[in-house]
Order: sequence, then structure tokens, then C-alpha cells
Amino acid sequence: MGSMGQVHSAQPMDKVRALVTLAVAVSVATACSGDDDETEPSVPATTAAVTTEAPTSTDPPTTTEPTTTTAAPTTALPPTTTVDVEALKAQIAADYERSYELLDELVSNPTLDGLGDRLALFLAPGSDSYNSVRTFVEELVASDERVVNGDPDLSSVTVEMVELVGSPPYVEATVTACSIDNRLRVDAAGTPLEEPLLFAIRQRQVVQLTPNGWLPASRLTGLEQGDGITECPPPG
Repeated sequence: MGSMGQVHSAQPMDKVRALVTLAVAVSVATACSGDDDETEPSVPATTAAVTTEAPTSTDPPTTTEPTTTTAAPTTALPPTTTVDVEALKAQIAADYERSYELLDELVSNPTLDGLGDRLALFLAPGSDSYNSVRTFVEELVASDERVVNGDPDLSSVTVEMVELVGSPPYVEATVTACSIDNRLRVDAAGTPLEEPLLFAIRQRQVVQLTPNGWLPASRLTGLEQGDGITECPPPG
């Protein structure tokens, strides 16, 4: 089906269902800083000259020569950070794809029970994305609706590229992924509330390191989009 359907630049998410409100997040800029070199100042330890007067005698006076001892300066080296970049990128990709799986599970069976904790498993807490999806789930529960997979289920998210931001230790990255979607919002009886729609969109999103892994933490940018196809169009 890759050759069928209409291909165009991604539109401002109007055709992307409310399920993909995961995309609606503002960027969370996270600065990362390293330790400064710590240098202990050298402290010279000096023994002053000591002169001993000779007693009255025929022996010549004796004098102790001054001795000086200086401690060598010591420098504390900053801790070294070794990062397996490829392994880190693989972890970020896995966390990102897992985030969409957890979102899928939640909107398929929406509930307010432990909602905040569940959202924190796949969205950066406090981000606009987190708040938007929370509002969406609350709306689903209030209207007794849910989001279901299409038949056949063609929805998927595949990470294409991970770009690390800044320097070690990394706390932010940019993910480019291809999202295929044919899910539907339905009422309590399972009746579709919208026309079936299949589309593929290449998306870019900033992720942030959190206690629960690398989670979406910015507004999603739609790149290339194609309707009625099951793979993302070539980068344009």
C-alpha cells in the first residue's frame, strides 16, 4: 500500500486524532552541567631558622641551618563520564515506542483511577503533553467513550532516528519517528464517532530523561504526511 494514497506535507494536526494529543507538549528545556575542576591551593609549610647560642666555652658556637618544606599542590580531577552512545539511543527509542503503547492502553480503557501516576509512566510530568492527555482521558471517561484499534489494526510507531542534545551526562534528545494510525473514537456501545481514517506521519519530538525513562516532553512537529498509506513518505 506504500504507493497508494495522497502524500503531502504534514498539516497542523487537525487530521491527527485526539489520541495523538500526546503530541501536544511544550518543549521542556533541561540544562545539563558538569563539575568544575577543584584545585586545592598549595600550602607551603616552612620551618623557620633556629639558632642556638653556644654556652661559654672554648668550643665554637654551633648554628642549625634553616630548613624549608613545601607541600606539592594537589589537583582533584573532574569525574569522567563514559557514555555508550549507541546503547543510549537504543534505550531512548525503546522508551519512546513504549510510551505510545502505554497511551494506547490507557485510551482503550480510560479510567481516572491512578491517572496521574499512569500518565507519568509515559509523559514527562508537568508538561503540556501530560496535561493535555489528562484532559482528554477525563473527557473520555465523562462521555463514556474510548479509542479502539482499526480493523485490521495498522497503528504503530517506529523510531527512525535519535539525536542527543548537549553533552554527557545527557538529559534530552530529539526523536524522529514514523506513526501509522487507523484508530477510532467510539461511544459506550462501540459505535464509531468519526469516519475511519488511515494516515502515516513522520514526527519529531523532544524527549526528556525522567525517573520513568525518556519520555515525550515537547510539542510534536509533523513532517511528511500521507493519507491512506501504511508507511511514511520519503523525507522531503
